[in-house]
Order: sequence, then structure tokens, then C-alpha cells
Amino acid sequence: MAGPRKGIRAVQHNSHNPNRKVNKKTKSELSEAEKKAQEDFKSEREENKGGPAANAPTLLEITANEPARGDEGAEAQSRSSLLGLPKRIAKERLEALCYDIDGPGETQFPIINLAELQRLNIYALRKKLAVKAIDIFQSESLCDNEAWRIKDLMSDYCNALRDFDYMLQKDDIEIERDPFYLMYSRWCDWAIMRPVVDKLYKSKKVMMEIPRDHEDAEMIGDARAWTKQRARDASFYKRFWFGLAGGLALINPMLLILLHHDRVTALAMASVATVFFAVTMAFYHEADRAPWLLWEQWRRILQF
Repeated sequence: MAGPRKGIRAVQHNSHNPNRKVNKKTKSELSEAEKKAQEDFKSEREENKGGPAANAPTLLEITANEPARGDEGAEAQSRSSLLGLPKRIAKERLEALCYDIDGPGETQFPIINLAELQRLNIYALRKKLAVKAIDIFQSESLCDNEAWRIKDLMSDYCNALRDFDYMLQKDDIEIERDPFYLMYSRWCDWAIMRPVVDKLYKSKKVMMEIPRDHEDAEMIGDARAWTKQRARDASFYKRFWFGLAGGLALINPMLLILLHHDRVTALAMASVATVFFAVTMAFYHEADRAPWLLWEQWRRILQF
């Protein structure tokens, strides 16, 4: 029994020897083995992923490739406080959100464009969805609660797009009747905008004392009978212009053929009349409201 105990003590004594070099060599070998195992695990993980995601840079690589702090400061200066948009784009969006149109005389009417406000809302929702997508890509995980939050955010984004499509459908040539414009010339909008416009246009006295075009006290959506009558008038004007264009395209060649007994003239006028009718129908869309829209479009073409 004494023999084995001495052996054990000898081993224990050698293990506590501070001058022994075996431990240092073992630690270095273990560290090299760990590094090799980590590299093998990383390569195996990339092979298992496959596809373009396997070559995607890691978070550390992305951080290493980021520009320096000086570049970040320059980029931050080029950004605005309007949802982080570039200053040039933000300026254009603000000019489309609130702007002026010429009124009678030298006066101007301030206008608030609610459709432009909806565009900014859509951009903000897109930013939130992009952040969610990047978080999922970097963490490679998605829990049920986070999925439900993304579902609600995606629903808000889809609803915002549908609302914007509805705004496009309500676009009207008569800007006074567009429900997504707040105009200083309309009485109900004037009562809403007056406190706000006083702050925006403090130095423009002409803006504050402008005469309103019409004293229309009705709110948006009122007078359903008037709306139906207006739709019937628009449909009548549409049929009228269709009939007029078709009649001119048929009658003019017939008159010229009777007056000029020339085959070349007859063929040329028939061709021109047919092309004129086709171009007129192409310009006249079913969503057009005003009967003078065709004349405006032809006048713009002739100006060029």
C-alpha cells in the first residue's frame, strides 16, 4: 500500500513544480487547437448555409468597412431633420407640402397638401420595415412576438399604400374640390388654417387679407346631390366630346372629297382625320372631368 501512495505523492509534487515547462507547452497547443477548431466550425457553417448569404459580410466586417468618423460627420450634415432625408429632397418635399398659388390681383393663397403628408408617412414606415429586416438578417432569428409586431407594421404600410392610391383616385382638376387639399380660399379650410398660417406668414400682410373666391361654407363630403349632378355633367361632357371628335373626323373628309375631286386629297384627309380621332381618344381619359381639358392639352402640344 505504501508503494502506490509514494507514487501519487511524487506525481502531486511534480505537478506543483513551478519550473516545469510542460504546462506552457500544453497551453500553447490548446490555444492553437481551439483556433483551428473555430476556423473549421466557421468554414463548415458557411458551407451549410450556401447561396449568396454564405458570402455575406459579418457584423465585424461591416463595421470595419464603414467610413471614418469624418465622413460620417459630413454625411450627417447633408441630412435633414425630415426623416433623415437629404436636404435637397427634404426641401422639395416641404415645398410640395405647403406652398402658395396665385390669387386675384397680386395676392396668393396658401395650400396644404395632405397627399404629400401621406407620402412622408409611407417613407417613415418603410424605414421601420427596413430596420426590422436588417435586425432579422444579422441576428438570424425571429421570435413569435416580434413576428406579430412586424405583421402590424406591415399592415400599417399596406393600408398607407391603399390610402395613397385612394388619394390618387380623388385627384381633381378643380383643386378647390380636392378633399386632400386645404386651401385658404375655401371657407371651411380658412377657419382651420388661419391660426397656423398666421405663424408661417407673419410678414406677408397680403396673404392675411386676401378675398376668398367663393363663400362656400360646406364641409368636405357634404352636398351629395351636388356631387351626383356634377358626375352626371362630367359624363355628358365626356360623351359630347367623343361625339364631336368622331363627327369631325367623318364629316371633314367627306366635305373635302365633294369639294375637291382629287383622289390624293381624299386619301390624305381621310388619313389625317383618322389619326386626329385616334390621338384625341388617346388624350381623353375616362378620369377627365372638365370639358376644356382637351383644348388645354392640344394648346400645350402646339406651344412646343
